Amino acid sequence: MALLIHLANDEAGPVGYDCVKAAIAWAKYLESHAHRIYAPVLNPDMEFAKALAVKIKQGKLGQRFTIKDVYGPHWSNLTDSGQARTAVDILIDYDWLTAETESTAGAPKTTYFVNPNVGEL
Repeated sequence: MALLIHLANDEAGPVGYDCVKAAIAWAKYLESHAHRIYAPVLNPDMEFAKALAVKIKQGKLGQRFTIKDVYGPHWSNLTDSGQARTAVDILIDYDWLTAETESTAGAPKTTYFVNPNVGEL
C-alpha cells in the first residue's frame, strides 16, 4: 500500500516514511469499515440485539416487557424465542435492560425493564 501511495504521489526513489505512515493510516481506516461490513457474519447475535434496541428506542415495547412481547409481533431478526432471548441477554450485558423473575404456580415469569437512561446511550 505504501508503494502505491508512493507511485500515486509521483515520487521517485525509495518509498519514504510519509508514504508508510499514510499506508498505515489508510489500513486502519479500511479495517474499521471491514469490521462494520463483516460484523453480521462474525457476530450474527448482535443483529438480534440491534433489532431489539431499535424497537426499544421506538417505544414499541414500553418500559417493561416479556420475551413473548419481543418475538410475538414477528419483527425482522426477532421472529422466535431463541432470537429474542439472545437479544435480551446481550442488551442486559450492555446495561440496556434488567431482568426480574418471579415465581408463579407454573414456570417462573421473567419481566424485562428498560434502563431509563437508554435515551441517553
